[in-house]
Amino acid sequence: PCDFLGSSMPQMRGYCSFLVQKDKEAYEKTLGGLPLQTPLPEIQWYYPSAALWVFVGRNPPESLNLRGRPEHTDSISNDGTWHLQLSGTKTWFLRPSPQLIAYLNQNGVSCHFNESTRIRIDCKEGDILCVNTRLWFHSTVIPAQKAKSVSYARDFYCEKPSATNETEDAKGSKGEMTNLDGLYATNDIGEGSVIFTENDMPNCELHRSSTNANCEVVELDDGTSALVSLRPINAGEFFCVADSDDEDGANYEEDMEEEEDE
Repeated sequence: PCDFLGSSMPQMRGYCSFLVQKDKEAYEKTLGGLPLQTPLPEIQWYYPSAALWVFVGRNPPESLNLRGRPEHTDSISNDGTWHLQLSGTKTWFLRPSPQLIAYLNQNGVSCHFNESTRIRIDCKEGDILCVNTRLWFHSTVIPAQKAKSVSYARDFYCEKPSATNETEDAKGSKGEMTNLDGLYATNDIGEGSVIFTENDMPNCELHRSSTNANCEVVELDDGTSALVSLRPINAGEFFCVADSDDEDGANYEEDMEEEEDE
């Protein structure tokens, strides 16, 4: 981290995250050294676990916008996550999920957006973004800038979790978080096997690689899209498709660049 954030490699570009958890002493020391442990102290926040997310990006001036993960939702059970932008700038793109719109409609809340609505939020130093990443599709971009983009985040509940959940958290069954998401093989899979079709594909992002893809999306004879293995895949191995620039995030970058040119 010191080399990445230092001045010895001024043209380095990168965007990464890590999670502080499991080690109580490291967690408390890290959290205690940050300018804000919890926002709006007059509100009672409940934290599901001793976990702190840290996001770091650097993108020197005159570089192209640096994209994070493609648009996705997170598999979380808590009510939301607050992100504090410690330095630099990070741009968020949010889009309501069908689940969010259905929830609002069922509870008589009128909303002035639909599933195609995109919201852009430019988080600058000192800004706090509160969002439920299960109900909002989201992606992020690090714009070209002199400053390093550094932010940290905590997952929270709006109400105190039940005693059952607290017990499970203490045992670690729900309290342990991860910044690795994806789909993996539960059994060995042979080359050329259909893993999923568009009709039964789980709602989860696939890993991407420019050098070691193990599957690809193809169109079957009946016109159905399917995920097919390119080589034998061992049980426990994550499904990974070839890296591609043809993503929603690329469209976001183009939109940003067009705005900057205007």
